[in-house]
Amino acid sequence: LQPDLVVAGWKEIIPAAWHPWTDALALEEGVLKIQVKNGALYSLLVQQEGSRLLQQMQKRFPRSGIRKLKFCIG
Repeated sequence: LQPDLVVAGWKEIIPAAWHPWTDALALEEGVLKIQVKNGALYSLLVQQEGSRLLQQMQKRFPRSGIRKLKFCIG
């Protein structure tokens, strides 16, 4: 599976309200890097939503090898 498809797929699984505040940057060695532009949303993603979103990405892209989401503020 091409990493570009996985990166683009991020917007497919998150709520539309989060689209302006997050961007998937790259999939490298099983880690999908997500830029978050809002501190409150960053906290929510890290503390509560991260594992659920990881499971959804793994289900949507089962052959991608995603094993972790890494959220970065910026």
